[in-house]
Amino acid sequence: MPYAILLVFAAWACAAGQEVPSDNVVPLQSASLKEGPEQARKIRTTGSLWVAYRVEVKPNIAIDTHEVNVPWDATIHGPDVSVNVSPSTAALGIFVRYDENKAIQIEVFNLGRKHDFGSAPVFWLGQKPNGDSLSFLLTLLKTLPNLGVGLVRAIGIHRDSRSADILRAHGLVSTLSNRAREEALCWIGQSYGQSSFLGSLASDARLSIDERSAAVLALLESPDPAARPEVTRLRSQVKERRIQALIEGYNRGAANSPRQTNGPTI
Repeated sequence: MPYAILLVFAAWACAAGQEVPSDNVVPLQSASLKEGPEQARKIRTTGSLWVAYRVEVKPNIAIDTHEVNVPWDATIHGPDVSVNVSPSTAALGIFVRYDENKAIQIEVFNLGRKHDFGSAPVFWLGQKPNGDSLSFLLTLLKTLPNLGVGLVRAIGIHRDSRSADILRAHGLVSTLSNRAREEALCWIGQSYGQSSFLGSLASDARLSIDERSAAVLALLESPDPAARPEVTRLRSQVKERRIQALIEGYNRGAANSPRQTNGPTI
């Protein structure tokens, strides 16, 4: 089917009220996560393309409400990310960019905003079950850890306890960048039942102070009621100045604004 005709079908789907992004997309909603890239490549035979889909996401998170750019630090750019906020961004999509047959970039985008994909078309797979999505992303995490922060974030947003299990098992390994591991700790903290694990990391003197500090921040920002006793324990038992400063600063309200993680995703 010609590409132009598919774009007409995409416009019709939007008019019909189906759940599609604000961006212009080519609908492939009957395709699975495995079939989607294969079908997209039959239509777009050369060059880059995006494959995107929607999942059920955690409550009280806001992503891609606006673009962040810091003039004095070129590494801080991209969609904003906040936790423990209201209103949240419920309509989030996972966007995977392919060059030839290889995934080269993953982003989490607000489906209510328009984005600039240049000349690369976006193929829309619709809503996918969280289990299917996590299995798909776990394979990428094992084989393409260079996808980094974007891939970790895509796993972390799922409203599914298995997302934290995956990040604990595969998101803290040395093959991922420091930023990706810090991102993983943040999203682990957004799942219930992970406070003891994070407290153990924060207490472990064998780990780097950066990793331990990221575990403390994950506890401070966690919705889990069990996080507060862990923070109290750390305050009394762990004497490193940086960790004490994080806890004291948060308690004073210096860290009371929503957490934002911005920067390159690959």
